[in-house]
Amino acid sequence: VMLINTVFNFDEAAKWDRYAISMPVSRKTILRSRYIFAALLIFVATVVAFTMGLVIGLLKKEQGFVPDLALTLTNMVALNLLVSSVYYPIMYKIGAEKGRYVMIFLYMVPIVFVVLVLGNLNISISSISEGAILLIIFGLLALGIIRFVCSLFVAQRFYEKREY
Repeated sequence: VMLINTVFNFDEAAKWDRYAISMPVSRKTILRSRYIFAALLIFVATVVAFTMGLVIGLLKKEQGFVPDLALTLTNMVALNLLVSSVYYPIMYKIGAEKGRYVMIFLYMVPIVFVVLVLGNLNISISSISEGAILLIIFGLLALGIIRFVCSLFVAQRFYEKREY
C-alpha cells in the first residue's frame, strides 16, 4: 500500500493524469491498470515474503512452519486488500497528499480495535478452534477480494468526475 501511495504522490507531482487523459486511452483503462498494478504488487510482495519465510524456516530447521507462514501471509493479503479497497477510492476523491492521512487512520483503526476491544475480552487465540481461524482468514480474504473489485467501480466514478 505504501508503494502505491508513492506512485500516487509522484503521479500527482508530475501531473501525470493530465498527460494520461490527453492520450487515446480511456480513464477507465488508466484506472484499471493502476488496480492491476496494485494487485500485482501485493502478489509479488506475498511471493517474496513466502520465499524469505521458507528460507529462514529451512535454515533454522523448523518443522511444520509452512502452514502457519501461509496463513499469516493470507491474512496479510486479506488486510491489504481490505485497506486498499477503502484507500484507493479516497485517493481519487481527495488526492494523494490528503489521502496519506486517511491511510494512517485506516491502519490505526484495526490496531486500536484489537488492542482496546479484543484485549479486554480475555479471548486467547489458543481457545479458538483451528477451523474457526481458517474460516475467519479465508472469509477476510474473500471479503477483501470482493471489496477490492467493488472499490474499482467506486474509484472509477471519482476518476471520471475529477478535473485535471
